[in-house]
Amino acid sequence: MEGVQVDYLIMENPGDVTQEVIDNNYWDAVILSEGTSTSSFTILPKVVKRFPNSPVILFTTNLSNEIYKNAVNQGANDCVSTLELYRLPTILQRELSVTKSKSQKEIITNSSVLLSDILNLSTESVFVFDAHTLKCQYINQTAIDNLGYRNINIEKVTPSDIYSEYNRTSFENLIQPLLTEQRESISLCSNIVRGMGVVFPAEIHFNKITHDEKSFILAINKNISGSWYKVRKLRRQRKIAAKYLAKHKQKEELLVNAAHDMRTSLQSIILSNKLLFDKQSGDFQRGFGKFQQAINFSGKHLLNYINEFFDPSNDKATSKDILSDSLELDSFGEKLYLVFKPIAQRNEIDFYYETSSLQQSYISTNQTYVKRILKNLLSNAFKFTNDGSVTLDISSATDQELANIQIDSDNAVAFRVKDTGIGIPENQLNNIFGRYQRTKNSKEGTGLGLDICQKLTQKIGGVLQVESEVGKGSIFTLYLPAYKKLSDSIPKQKNTNTDEYRFNGTKQLKHRNKTILVIDDSEVHNLAVKEYLSYTFANCIAVNTIEKAHQILKENRIDCIVTDYIIRDTDCLNFLKQIESDEQFSAIPTIVYTGKKLSDEERDTLLSNANSIVKKNYGSYDILTNTIISFFHKKNSPKSFNWE
Repeated sequence: MEGVQVDYLIMENPGDVTQEVIDNNYWDAVILSEGTSTSSFTILPKVVKRFPNSPVILFTTNLSNEIYKNAVNQGANDCVSTLELYRLPTILQRELSVTKSKSQKEIITNSSVLLSDILNLSTESVFVFDAHTLKCQYINQTAIDNLGYRNINIEKVTPSDIYSEYNRTSFENLIQPLLTEQRESISLCSNIVRGMGVVFPAEIHFNKITHDEKSFILAINKNISGSWYKVRKLRRQRKIAAKYLAKHKQKEELLVNAAHDMRTSLQSIILSNKLLFDKQSGDFQRGFGKFQQAINFSGKHLLNYINEFFDPSNDKATSKDILSDSLELDSFGEKLYLVFKPIAQRNEIDFYYETSSLQQSYISTNQTYVKRILKNLLSNAFKFTNDGSVTLDISSATDQELANIQIDSDNAVAFRVKDTGIGIPENQLNNIFGRYQRTKNSKEGTGLGLDICQKLTQKIGGVLQVESEVGKGSIFTLYLPAYKKLSDSIPKQKNTNTDEYRFNGTKQLKHRNKTILVIDDSEVHNLAVKEYLSYTFANCIAVNTIEKAHQILKENRIDCIVTDYIIRDTDCLNFLKQIESDEQFSAIPTIVYTGKKLSDEERDTLLSNANSIVKKNYGSYDILTNTIISFFHKKNSPKSFNWE
């Protein structure tokens, strides 16, 4: 055997072999050759008995299955023939390895002292309880140290003394599956009670063991205090992460909603502009008014919606704030008709607007929300109607309708959107307002529109209903409370001032001798502001840098300065301070016209250097105009005020 020093003894005389068996027992292995008889072996049983821990290999010249079977039955570990002598080293290595392992196992198993020493060195607490009396039979040193017992009487320790969550009855129920052999082991986490009453978490494993026909419960407890607190910390971190993910998902949904809601207004503006450019020169003037109204209506709605969507202050809006607008029904419906008329023309679908049963002119509600709801409903109607018609009908709700809806008002207005489109199956009508729900016969859309409509309807105290039949179309009805029956007409004011005129329905005062300087780094915005202010003031000069503004001030008489807060990545504070400190320009009123959400500190700083702040918002052009006019009419006006 390679790498092994072998001490061996060869004996040929059977008598010598017998005597060696009697005299010595230190041989690690015995190779025995004993004739060729298949019926019996005379020396083999004696050798096997004398060397119980040594492998015995039978060597024969005529190996057969019968000889092999007879030899193994009498205790031989293996057999080798003279023709397979090369197998002998491998067999010896195998048998010596197995014999050594078996010997070590027997030593450990039969040594209770060694086993006790191993258990006492364990870092885990070990208990052995009698399975029937539940009295403790053994406890290792680690358990004694962990529990803090002194002069412990082992037999008086019970599971209830250790496991705080279990009394005798509940513990018996816990280990019952082990006693009935339904389970091989039970693992759980529980609280362990120290001798002084301190509780700590532990991972516990229970097993059933048997000795001398008696059953015991082996309990191994592992202190998990360190990892337990880590787990609790991890759980808290997971909760924080879950909240963050939920908030992030909510933001994503809000952005999806915003894109969905803005699409219709943008499409209407684009189509209306396209139709304007497609008109012949002779027809241009005749159709300009209607298209201009559609563009203006969609643009104002889009700007108002963006301001509501991105302004954090709207999160704190109350129900009173939501219902603060007065909605003129007929004018509102007509503007919606003008917005969707180009879409109807493009799709070659008839579009009707009706107010035949409308008994009042105004309701108090949130105009932006109502626009969003009806625009979504009308968009869906055109999307799912291939031919036929779409109708927008605004009418007062009948007594029968009021009896069938839950609404906080004695009166209501019904906004109906009817179409002759594909319709909705009856079994899907109850789920149609759910998020991401879409009819099976529809391959378009994300399922967001109706969910948005339903939520907005609930915010303004309304009710949204649907009736539909596959192949015949759908009717979506929005019921809104009519808290007051207002006058059917708007009081008209006489224009007695020859210096007044109207632009877009707004009364303006012409100041023919005033020049306004506008500073904004957006060329498009400058063009729009300049055009708008020119209807009221004699002259308006727009520049896109601070340097150009200084040059204009030197060359022209300026009556008012309007500046954006951020000009080419720089705030306007230094410019305002220079104007205020220069005697030549300090008397010129200054207005900061910005769309930035200002902090309290930024607002206070601006108002200490400028006369006013006007926020870019829906209707802000009018506010800007009126603010400028106020400086020319009120000599004793306050130094600064805020139009945010």
